[in-house]
Amino acid sequence: MAEREVSQAAHPLAPVVGVTGKYCAGKSTVAAALTARGFAELDADSLTHVALQEHRDQVVALFGEQVLTADGQLDRRALGARVFRDADKREQLEQLLHPLVARAIEEQVATRQTPVTVNAVYLVRAGLHRLCDAVLWVAAPWWKRLARALRRDQVSVGRALRVMKAQRGLRRRDARADSRGFTVIRAGRGLRALDRQIGAVVASLWRGQEQGE
Repeated sequence: MAEREVSQAAHPLAPVVGVTGKYCAGKSTVAAALTARGFAELDADSLTHVALQEHRDQVVALFGEQVLTADGQLDRRALGARVFRDADKREQLEQLLHPLVARAIEEQVATRQTPVTVNAVYLVRAGLHRLCDAVLWVAAPWWKRLARALRRDQVSVGRALRVMKAQRGLRRRDARADSRGFTVIRAGRGLRALDRQIGAVVASLWRGQEQGE
């Protein structure tokens, strides 16, 4: 998927922090730590679920009625199983959903009244990093990510590995190359260590905001 062009929004004093990284790296934990510091979270996954429901007919046309529940709702588990087995259809689904989600996030960032966290796996690919004053790449060893996937998502090892394989194209160096305030957050060292890392990032961000006034 080509990187999407996103217009630059006005940046008032309320900073915007992008949180990205691979499957089950700990992005939600980092976002929660920022929320505890007064940041409102814009979660791309939640917005994607909304977009899936709004474009259900297109999703069914792409993947078949097997992704529907008995009462006609989208079955996210069944859809996920098919998405990560067919790279071509996954690409088509991303082409449908990513621009919709990016537009929704862009609109909310542009009208924000508080600091904001943009939590998105495809932050850079969707062009949303351009809205951010800082980008945090959340990193954890693959085996910790796998263990977290099995525990959190209750999926098979095969399913978790397919998701991880599908994200091989997500690379830290790509995010670093084109992002302001890029920082790697090590998520596998315990909550206290994680909180210290987040605290240092937020303190640095506010210092930069004050100096820019």
